[in-house]
Amino acid sequence: MSPARVAIGSATLASVSLSTRSFIGFLGLGLLLACGDDASSSGTAGSGATAQGGNNEGGTGGSGASSAEGGQGGTNSSGGSSAGGSGGGTPSGDRLFIAVGYGGRRLRSVDGSSWTNDVVVDPNGGDDNTLFRGVGFGNGVFVAVGGSSEGQILTTENGIDWTTRTPASSWLGDVTFEGGVFIAAGGNGLRQRSLDLGATWIDPGPYYAGHFRGIASGGGVVVAAGHTYGGNDQGLIMRSTDLGATWESEIVGGPQFGSVAYGAGRFVAVGQDGCRSSADGAAWSDCGLGGGLGRVVFANAQFIVSDGSGFSLSADGQSWTHLDGPSRGVTTFGEGNYLAIGWPDRIETSADLTSFTVVNQDTGPALTEIAFGHVSP
Repeated sequence: MSPARVAIGSATLASVSLSTRSFIGFLGLGLLLACGDDASSSGTAGSGATAQGGNNEGGTGGSGASSAEGGQGGTNSSGGSSAGGSGGGTPSGDRLFIAVGYGGRRLRSVDGSSWTNDVVVDPNGGDDNTLFRGVGFGNGVFVAVGGSSEGQILTTENGIDWTTRTPASSWLGDVTFEGGVFIAAGGNGLRQRSLDLGATWIDPGPYYAGHFRGIASGGGVVVAAGHTYGGNDQGLIMRSTDLGATWESEIVGGPQFGSVAYGAGRFVAVGQDGCRSSADGAAWSDCGLGGGLGRVVFANAQFIVSDGSGFSLSADGQSWTHLDGPSRGVTTFGEGNYLAIGWPDRIETSADLTSFTVVNQDTGPALTEIAFGHVSP
């Protein structure tokens, strides 16, 4: 018998099947949500979770497979998409950005501007098992996740040498890092965790008629967010208070979520049709941002939600101001700049969210997410 469902905060918004959503131009990512909305589907493009970073750097918005939303990050330990948890304090080690995407693509940068070690497994890869949907960082290790009929997991400490791990039973949308543990979530209810920095994975959650697009963590709480499928699709949230070993009853209702972030002691979950926030991952309220929203990320000590005319910003996830200007899919902050992904593989940087500089484009398959962390020299 499945656990009892709990309604989220305010009235449920009209849901739209993610498999039929069209190009979301205002995101600046041009990424479609390619998803399977039933248990037999080959997978879904999930968006990334977001985790809290330190005051100056960290916080990554993970996008998922053909998705324009997501998150992750942190300064010393970052969240996932995206690897999360609360980064904080003064980080040490060499700074490193890792970007991932379609066709098994992954590349690295030490400054966010110059990108090297560009690896592509399949130049024509689509929503298949070569797709990386998210990437997270924690304790000197980056974990890239994705897949379609099965979940793909690769780990690296330097962005040059990668190790393939045992595939998961379903695709994985994103990964977060909390309390020394990586926790990933994805298709058909899958949630699993690693106690050895991504080498092996245990405690897989049972099948559920829902897809998790993002995962975030902070303060010892982990939140996976996405949507149900099978008709009358709604927002889906599950919470764990023991680092992913067990999960509480699902919370169903509200917009279908594409990403979730943690920062300043609060979770914020966002979908194209609305936004919800929570202090504990259990009780959720409407953010009051309306619809037409892109991804959410907590970066440089603030929540950032893209929309058609710029960004909504909040230091606490409750009071919001709007910054008019170009709309971009911001994924992380590091080296004094925000990093954003555009379609198909454009990487842009900005110091102030008002003007962006293209630092990479037209070099390979589309990108889905960027993570930032500090690794050993």
